[in-house]
Amino acid sequence: MIDLDDVFPLRSPQLSAALERAPRHRLSVSGHLDYGNALPIEDQRYVQTTTARAEDFAWRFYSQLGFDPGEQLLPPTGSKGSHVLMFGHVGCGKSTELRQLAVALHHPDRYWVVHVDLVALIDPQDVRFSDVWLAAVGELMRNLEQDGLVIPDKALHDFQVWFSERILSHESLKDVSGGLSVEAEAGIGIASLARLFGRITAALRVGSSYKDTLRTVVRNTFDKFAVSLNTLLSAATLALRAAGKARRILFVIDGADRFRAEDWKRFFVHDVNPLTRLDCFAVYAAPMALKVSGHRLDTFKCLVLPMVKILEADGITRRVEAFDALRELVLKRCHHTLIADVQVLDRMIEFSGGHLRDLLRLLHAACINTKNSIVDTSAVDAAIADLASEFRDKLTYAHYATLVRIDRRSTNEGTNDMLADLVDKGALLEYNAGSWRQSHPIVRTLAGYRYAASIEQPSTVMEVA
Repeated sequence: MIDLDDVFPLRSPQLSAALERAPRHRLSVSGHLDYGNALPIEDQRYVQTTTARAEDFAWRFYSQLGFDPGEQLLPPTGSKGSHVLMFGHVGCGKSTELRQLAVALHHPDRYWVVHVDLVALIDPQDVRFSDVWLAAVGELMRNLEQDGLVIPDKALHDFQVWFSERILSHESLKDVSGGLSVEAEAGIGIASLARLFGRITAALRVGSSYKDTLRTVVRNTFDKFAVSLNTLLSAATLALRAAGKARRILFVIDGADRFRAEDWKRFFVHDVNPLTRLDCFAVYAAPMALKVSGHRLDTFKCLVLPMVKILEADGITRRVEAFDALRELVLKRCHHTLIADVQVLDRMIEFSGGHLRDLLRLLHAACINTKNSIVDTSAVDAAIADLASEFRDKLTYAHYATLVRIDRRSTNEGTNDMLADLVDKGALLEYNAGSWRQSHPIVRTLAGYRYAASIEQPSTVMEVA
């Protein structure tokens, strides 16, 4: 088993306690691994990975939003806002990091953060622009109601008219509006709007017959919807300042990185113009495949949450900071007595490529595959084979050949559809905010990759779109 004094000789009492709380049975470990969801704030399993990622991401993130923790600068009050894309591989920790970063921004002198979890609110496998912003406005209304903020009736008037004419009176939407048409006669308030949006997002979530109608209504009347929302946001901002709660409103829209390729292209590329009409600050968790797709993203400010960089560019030298962080991440979820030795732990880390979710998936598979009470080398190798089979099912020779060529010249030489597809599939990992690329270590174990490496000539130059 692992000796913690060898791995963390200078650990704090808090870290020692967190490590001792880890599950002590392999099936308990696998049963408690929820790598599809972000960690809640204050979760003891959270690990600071800024140094491990070899990028000062937090500083750049705050700067995009006009906040300097050292100088305590306030967010701009005169600006109409901005829309920021936070790129990162699916499973690299974007959602967890967004939650942590938003804590510092949610402050009376800074922002009032509205967190929008699209995965929980709508169907991420069938998305339109209208779905996202109906869900976002619904969360805004719910938060306004919870905080007890009073919005002048005049600021709600345009929304009242829009809902009365377009939603409440629409023949196909009578069921989703329920009995709110009665309330509309007296004027819709924040509470009733929050209830209505709750019903709307529920309808979008279950894929009901209302979905297409709602989308059509928003698309055909978006100008009025945008004007109404901007008026509401302006009034809500004034109310927040008067109450001493914040200077600006910030939407943190999580889950857009999980859209299907056709949906994120539609949302971030083809339907991007409506975003320019919304006067707000918004941060979107965006798919890395969008970044490498080559599409113009002039409407947005962009930044990247880098992959944890476990090796230097030579592909050999270990980065101590990265291994320390990822060892802590694993041992907070699996008691150190369950892992045979540090070499076994590091083997999981090496084959994860610094991808946090894949590291946890390897841990899960190793716990399931071990025939002993502990995770040993054979269990980790079986886990690697399990994940490799998933890649095998979705990669072709063209994929393998491209990966071989990239690995032979790992610097970023451009973008094309093939690269976007490989990133979307998780077979190609990007480091240093995209300046260095490498195939996933598990992919390199596959016969298809080895065959491509034997066929492809080292002098072959990767075609770049």
